[in-house]
Amino acid sequence: MFRQAFAQRRCILPVDGYFLWLQQGQRKQPWYLRRKEGGLALAGIWERYQLDDGQYWDSCALITVPAKGLANRLGDRMPAALNSAEQAIWLAESTAVTALQPLLLNADSRIEMAYPVSTAVSNPATQGPHCCSPAGPAWSVTHWPGRPHRHPWPHPWRPCRWS
Repeated sequence: MFRQAFAQRRCILPVDGYFLWLQQGQRKQPWYLRRKEGGLALAGIWERYQLDDGQYWDSCALITVPAKGLANRLGDRMPAALNSAEQAIWLAESTAVTALQPLLLNADSRIEMAYPVSTAVSNPATQGPHCCSPAGPAWSVTHWPGRPHRHPWPHPWRPCRWS
């Protein structure tokens, strides 16, 4: 389904951070993950669809990889965040598709802090900068008090197939 977009229509999605949900019993607690300063460049793919009325609709999807670092404490997957050198390789038309999976899987997490946010962000109608406001203490790579802890560290994973 995404094979052609992965090979020919790669993009970068600039973001300040992203959300992951931690399952805690019967409820899910949303967490916001980000760098201390600056944003993130997430690997994505895009597609253009023609609607029945003849208009075109552009859409994109971010690429996820097995979670590392702080994200691993909250879930199994995370968006692939790329540094500037990795971005250039990701966007280059000359990059072989076979080189893309190792690029994504070897990219560092780039996340330096995480904190819980209001459960209101789970409702798609809730939008705005207040969605990223802390609802609890911020934890960093160097200060993670042991909870939440979703699974043993490090988490084993199976590589996925892109081609």
